[in-house]
Amino acid sequence: AGVRRATVLFGGGQTPLQEAVCDSGLEWTVLMPVEFMANALEWAPDIRATSTVSEPFPGRLSAMVHERDIGACAAVALTEEGDAGQTYTLTGPEALTVYDKAAALGRARGAGVRVEELTPGEAAERWRAAGTAEEVVGFLLEVYGDTPVEGRTVDPAVPRLLGRPALRFEEWAREHAGRFTPVLP
Repeated sequence: AGVRRATVLFGGGQTPLQEAVCDSGLEWTVLMPVEFMANALEWAPDIRATSTVSEPFPGRLSAMVHERDIGACAAVALTEEGDAGQTYTLTGPEALTVYDKAAALGRARGAGVRVEELTPGEAAERWRAAGTAEEVVGFLLEVYGDTPVEGRTVDPAVPRLLGRPALRFEEWAREHAGRFTPVLP
């Protein structure tokens, strides 16, 4: 069909898809976003209802990346020369705590957001009650309790690929402020 290039988006560990693409003869690029900013949307119902984010390990750092930057990096890898055979860790321009993210969401929606620290046991119980698979509960506790260096370190790949700074969480929060604001009757 004339396809010459492919990108693989993955969060760590070799997958059958990644193996197939890398063994295909295509010019491939692997993109590894550390955490999507859109993951903060999980907090929207609680923030709308109680102005609270309830999380374990709220001091943990994450260099989360804007989903628009992920798409833009994929477009560059697919349409421009020079990225074949490369693996890029995609991050935002800053490593933030849950407290930092809650503060940014509060500024964006015009009303403060509190952070309630859950114990690991409370968090696991909440995730299980929501139907989260046991292996995912274990993974979340591990990665939140001891975030890998790649997840909390700003990487220069996004600005290098895009020729501009990576988008900040503050901007993402402003773009999505309505999702965190209570709907008045």
